[in-house]
Amino acid sequence: MLNCQRQNYHYSKLPEIGSIGYLVTGKNRWGERNYLYGTKVKYKVVAYPLCDNVLPYSKGIHTAYFKNLKNGKVIRMSGFYFDEIN
Repeated sequence: MLNCQRQNYHYSKLPEIGSIGYLVTGKNRWGERNYLYGTKVKYKVVAYPLCDNVLPYSKGIHTAYFKNLKNGKVIRMSGFYFDEIN
């Protein structure tokens, strides 16, 4: 079964702290973006966790803490879903 080899490698580039954008969770079958909680809400990257991996099964930090600019709620989610506003 599990022979203690690394299963996940995270080489994705994380957004910079202070970046503002939207959390997009995917696209529907028509190509339209699906936003977190169904609405288009702005989030700001506020921090990264000190450790995001479970050695020896994962390597690298791939999540970030995002602050909702509307109500101030902070959530932790993968940086992959963050769509930065240029």
